[in-house]
Amino acid sequence: MSIFWIHPSFVLQYEKDQLQYGTHSHHAVQILFSPNESFKITSNHIFEIHKQLIVIPHNSIHKFSTKNPYLSIYLDPKSIVANKILNYAAARSDFNLNLSKFLKFYKDISSKQISPKNIPKRLEEVLLDLLNESNSQNCFGTNKNIMDERVSICLDLIERYSSQGEPIKPSQLAKSCNLSMFRLVHLFSENVGIPIRTYALWCKMRNAISFLMSKESMLDSSYLAYFSDQSHFSRSFKRMFGINPSEIFQDPSKFETFFIL
Repeated sequence: MSIFWIHPSFVLQYEKDQLQYGTHSHHAVQILFSPNESFKITSNHIFEIHKQLIVIPHNSIHKFSTKNPYLSIYLDPKSIVANKILNYAAARSDFNLNLSKFLKFYKDISSKQISPKNIPKRLEEVLLDLLNESNSQNCFGTNKNIMDERVSICLDLIERYSSQGEPIKPSQLAKSCNLSMFRLVHLFSENVGIPIRTYALWCKMRNAISFLMSKESMLDSSYLAYFSDQSHFSRSFKRMFGINPSEIFQDPSKFETFFIL
């Protein structure tokens, strides 16, 4: 059984059943937490903050499995809190953490004891506690200091067009940012960590998942998100998440979704 909580800046996934995830990579900073020391993970880049708590940077190739229920937190890599967590994890070689707040949050999430509207505040408190901070200053907001302003404009355009179900060509983006195609391609990869087309595919994937979670069929979700067909969507999903979407979404009784607006 999978339970998802969807927010514009993060996604929470509580996974009760044992699933095997193949090698994959996605454009989200991922935090994995389990009440047991149960993760088996291989990656080209991870931060093991604790046996129960692992941070996987965005665009990192990884593979993991666990026999126990767990919580996965997907953060927008442009957010202030994702940037802080990555810097915190990279700067520390040893962690002496009290995970009681994280464990309490996990238990409340897994038993659905938190109202969806209260989840952002609770998650914020847990993450700030991890960072030994108390002042959020809109921690889920975008960190404007981590990338070139022209790349930020490009990201906004890609997301806006993607949400409207319209493709946008790199040449249109270059013109909007007043850059040559060559310069934009280089600047985008340098700032974001992946090519423009890969990021555009990530946006399409988020849209398809939203349709699936709204109980649209796999076929309809693929076309509504402007994938060429269902096979294209399924292949892209497995490359990003290491599992076939049918294993989670084919049977509506196997997942539950809450949207946090």
